Amino acid sequence: MAKINSLAHLQDALDRDFAWRKKEISDLKIQCEIAPQNIIMHKSAILLIYAHWEGFIKNAAKNYLEFLNNQKLLCKDMQENFLILHLGGVFREELNYKNFSHRGKILTEFNNSLTCKFKVCTDKTINTNSNLKSENFKLILEQLGIPKHRFELKFQIIDEKLLQYRNAIAHGETRPNSDICSVVSDIKDVIVELLNEFHSQILTAAEEKRYLKIKTEE
Repeated sequence: MAKINSLAHLQDALDRDFAWRKKEISDLKIQCEIAPQNIIMHKSAILLIYAHWEGFIKNAAKNYLEFLNNQKLLCKDMQENFLILHLGGVFREELNYKNFSHRGKILTEFNNSLTCKFKVCTDKTINTNSNLKSENFKLILEQLGIPKHRFELKFQIIDEKLLQYRNAIAHGETRPNSDICSVVSDIKDVIVELLNEFHSQILTAAEEKRYLKIKTEE
């Protein structure tokens, strides 16, 4: 992956990854419309649309974090969610807050992290668990500080249409042909809208530097 150290690099990475996925979903939509009775085509479309859903969300989130890694920002200047992400990479062992010595370690690492430059391992931080249902997607939104209200009206479609049928097809389960065709019709445009919104939210957050704490006048 090319180094993403500027807003232009971030936008280019997001644009390129979104463009080919959007085109492929559009091509799938056309093929399914041409052959409405081709159930294999519709099943394949569901699997590929899911692959683009998970693939873009994961890549875009990692690209945003890579952008932040290269901004040389101090954790103390960043929003709380990014400090939490940074601390997740600092702690190498499970700590029990009820244990007094562990509390000391937590406090020490917290104070030390405030003056450290933000740095996270993008591969370890963003984890879809190969099952990007709405619950896992909400966690990614929280990690990045992106408001979930722009997406939550579509959560039901993600879980009950895309994920449910993708998992059923992937595990060799049967579903009525009419339901499979209906799901493709329901998800094809919605997923592109969700990917586009995620793309826009990340760019806006980067452009407006929403990752920084809001400074209050003393």
